[in-house]
Amino acid sequence: MTTAKRVEAHHLAGKVIDAHSHVGLSFSMYLAGCYPYCQSAQALLDQMDACDVDYAVTFPYGESAYFDAGRYARDRRRVPWSPRLTPAPYIPDNRLLCEEIYEKTPGAAGRILPFLCIDPGRLVREQVREIVRLAQEYPIYGLKSSGIFVQSSHLHLIGRGAPFMRLAEEMNIPVQLHSTAYRGDKCSHNALNLKVARAFPRVRFCMAHCLGFDRPDLEAADALPNVWVDSAAMKIQIEPEDILAPKKRRFPSDYSDYRIVFRDLVRAYPRTMIWGTDAPAYTYIEKRRYTDGSTVDFVLHGAYAKERAALDALTPAERLRVSNANTLRYLFGTP
Repeated sequence: MTTAKRVEAHHLAGKVIDAHSHVGLSFSMYLAGCYPYCQSAQALLDQMDACDVDYAVTFPYGESAYFDAGRYARDRRRVPWSPRLTPAPYIPDNRLLCEEIYEKTPGAAGRILPFLCIDPGRLVREQVREIVRLAQEYPIYGLKSSGIFVQSSHLHLIGRGAPFMRLAEEMNIPVQLHSTAYRGDKCSHNALNLKVARAFPRVRFCMAHCLGFDRPDLEAADALPNVWVDSAAMKIQIEPEDILAPKKRRFPSDYSDYRIVFRDLVRAYPRTMIWGTDAPAYTYIEKRRYTDGSTVDFVLHGAYAKERAALDALTPAERLRVSNANTLRYLFGTP
């Protein structure tokens, strides 16, 4: 059990906060030739220091050791592996994240704020039990679900996965949802996420990746007082035409420059947008198979400094809002 004290909102006042990053390893992505497949807490701290970032919200990287890495490398399908290694999704991954931050990496505790990953539809009771246990040992700041990575729909959060939402309410912690405008994503599409947010108005949510720049969905998120939208990873999110919102629904901006798009989003939705890098996935190379059978080829290159450049393209007041004030409201519910 760590002796680290929980960081509170007043400790972070005026600081630059990266609201979306990862620490950990995806063995299946490594075997499948995807990149990146890992990041250490020390590597994240080094990037933060180089770019003058004070704090980072961080999630385990990848899809959980619960799944068969060989099967994913062969045919991109997520299927359970051996309960002898892990009895439920994310049990070793979440614990290893906490141990790395609080026990193994000097300087990480208090700067890297861990969220615990969840699989919204499988073995929910076992996952909740472990989250409660970890929260008694370490400061925990939120929950994270990436439905497409575990091929489990976020709609489960309204049904069998509702205990996760009740736990978030009880602990007063937010929930981050991987989000996309791609219609082939039947697990973490914007429409599913917004439905979950409406079903749990007392839970604070962040929808990731600019909601695929889908203007109607951005407007819907902006209208919900319990929803924020992050920019991770701005540099590469504007590039994959296959998964961006259709042009008739796309947020209007100059998509030749990611900094301009971010600026326009911040000015259109000043209460809602928050800044995040997606480190180390600001570069992303993968053949992603969706549950409808479609496959999208990602060959995208970025850098932590590029994400910082998007923040620096804003006015000082805008920077403070999206890297601090909005983020603190999302994380802690502060006014």
